[in-house]
Amino acid sequence: MEKIYSRPRIKIPKINKFKIFLFIIIVIILFCIISFILAAYPIFESSCKNKASSIAINVSSEEVNKVMRDYEYEDFVELQKSSDGNITMVKAKIVPINEMVSKITANIKNEIDKKEQVVVAINMGAITGFSGLSAIGPKFHIKMEASGGVTAKVNSEFTSVRN
Repeated sequence: MEKIYSRPRIKIPKINKFKIFLFIIIVIILFCIISFILAAYPIFESSCKNKASSIAINVSSEEVNKVMRDYEYEDFVELQKSSDGNITMVKAKIVPINEMVSKITANIKNEIDKKEQVVVAINMGAITGFSGLSAIGPKFHIKMEASGGVTAKVNSEFTSVRN
């Protein structure tokens, strides 16, 4: 009997199940890591901002109090009175005010620069978004370095008092 038609067999490569399993596990792990980072980043960012703000407020308050101990009200303003003792004019002394502001800002900047790395710890439960779990689980420690600048603004306000 004669063959009417024949062709070579197509060889399908054997699928290595281990490689597919390993690929799927890697994809799942990457997906979990990316999801964790996307969920945790806003919490990390707000915690770091709050810690930095707290440090800045504490340093500012301490330095303002230290510098202001050296000054009196009369160092910044000159009161001119009429012959009957009423205040007719309040004149600001700009030079001492500017010196005081520059001392405060320089001291604040120096104190912030002295700060080493600050560690912010966030519990794993806080990342879930449930307030009941916020104090549960291992802590993630984030190291921050202090950097930035200081600006100062002096406001002058006068209120007239009439009898």
